[in-house]
Amino acid sequence: PFGRTQSPVHVAVGNFDEDAAQEIVATRGGKEGTNLVRIFDANGQYIREFLPQGHEAGIDVAVMRAKGSPMDQILLSSDTGSAPWISVYSGMGVQLYSALAYHERFIGGVQIVSGDIDQNGTAEIYTVPKKAGGPHVRLFNGQTEPIGSFFPFESKNRFGLSIAIWNP
Repeated sequence: PFGRTQSPVHVAVGNFDEDAAQEIVATRGGKEGTNLVRIFDANGQYIREFLPQGHEAGIDVAVMRAKGSPMDQILLSSDTGSAPWISVYSGMGVQLYSALAYHERFIGGVQIVSGDIDQNGTAEIYTVPKKAGGPHVRLFNGQTEPIGSFFPFESKNRFGLSIAIWNP
């Protein structure tokens, strides 16, 4: 999706328009080039791109379905090397919400996922530090407002985490 690159490419799948077909959203991690978000159809044909605000050194991507919405939203988080911003964007590239996931001086990168773990009908946003951070899982509502956090391992662990949520 970005031509020849040595930076990691992050992808997610969601429905960002009014048809029933899923689209592919791709971002580039690391410090190479600009932080474009590109959207492709299911066959890999380019649809559109946008340049998100507030992410300086690469971005990670996930998808979230807001309650009652027929379309998915794009979740972005800062990769290593910049402040730990998380953002929610529409499929058209309009920023809806944004917040710091951790202290502004943390630059270890943030992984972002979404799911309705408590099965209340509303998806929550979950973040973890990618590296050089403690095992701190933070929870946000769909408007990036903090709603909880926990440490699944000893807080002195500074190796970062990885997170995944299965949405049946």
